[in-house]
Amino acid sequence: GYFYGWNMAIACFFVVFALWGAYYGFSVFFKSMTQEFNWTRAQTSAAMTISLLIGGLTAPIVGRLIDRYGSRLIMAICAILAGAGYIMLSTISSLWEYYLWYGLVIGLAMSGSYVIPAAIINRWFIRRRGLALGLVFSGFGVGQMLVPPLATHLLDTFNWRTSYILIGASVFILTFVAALFLKNSPRDKGLMPDGEAKSAEGDKIAAGGFTFSEAIRTPGYWLLIALWFVFAIPTYIMGVHLIPYATDVKIDPMKAASIFAVIGSFNIAGRVVFGHLCDKWGNKPVVFISFTAVLSGMLIMVGARDL
Repeated sequence: GYFYGWNMAIACFFVVFALWGAYYGFSVFFKSMTQEFNWTRAQTSAAMTISLLIGGLTAPIVGRLIDRYGSRLIMAICAILAGAGYIMLSTISSLWEYYLWYGLVIGLAMSGSYVIPAAIINRWFIRRRGLALGLVFSGFGVGQMLVPPLATHLLDTFNWRTSYILIGASVFILTFVAALFLKNSPRDKGLMPDGEAKSAEGDKIAAGGFTFSEAIRTPGYWLLIALWFVFAIPTYIMGVHLIPYATDVKIDPMKAASIFAVIGSFNIAGRVVFGHLCDKWGNKPVVFISFTAVLSGMLIMVGARDL
């Protein structure tokens, strides 16, 4: 029959879509902010730097909190912080306010945007974990595909202040409603991972894995951190500066935003297909293919001058 864990995957998809879709809208508002307040690009992009640092440094704390208080409560708090952060951006008049709301508050909200979905899916799925994670994190791609063009349309129709209010309200509603459906573990529903029948072996699998103290003593744990670190540098630099760069070389703003739609469409397909391949081939070959693709793409981007 139908496994309840797929409900968790759907809820987590909307969490990822709402939070990261709005996050990818940063590039859309970049020039509006620099022109309105006469900030340099370094000053403006520093808000994203602060946000990423806050999100990264507080993510382990969020992980501990969801173990203690449950994912539903912590995700609801993240939804409130994200909604408030984007809405309050509409009121700013100085750089420190920009750093406060985008860097600190939205950064805190984003700390749970990856940790919580990953933790939930890892508890609900074992055999089809790769596929489930791929479906959940295809929300990144859907967010990239829909939100930047929509944000550009809002910017053309209203102004950046009204646009931030609308984005903030939308992020809060989607994320908060999705949070209400979250359950930490299949045991909360009297189930086992993958919907398997209850057994001694199933109990062992459900309770298995490394403790934190065991994990930090394994080379693989630190290698994963290093891989995420080097992966984040080119992808976030591109995410922040892509639209400003494209408009610098005379590409229309709406067409520039459509680049994110192309990225998002391939991101969706890639996450689902690669998630399935992880289940089939194992993780290492898929990681190698992924990082080779990132390297190739960034080298090609160096010379990109047209749509």
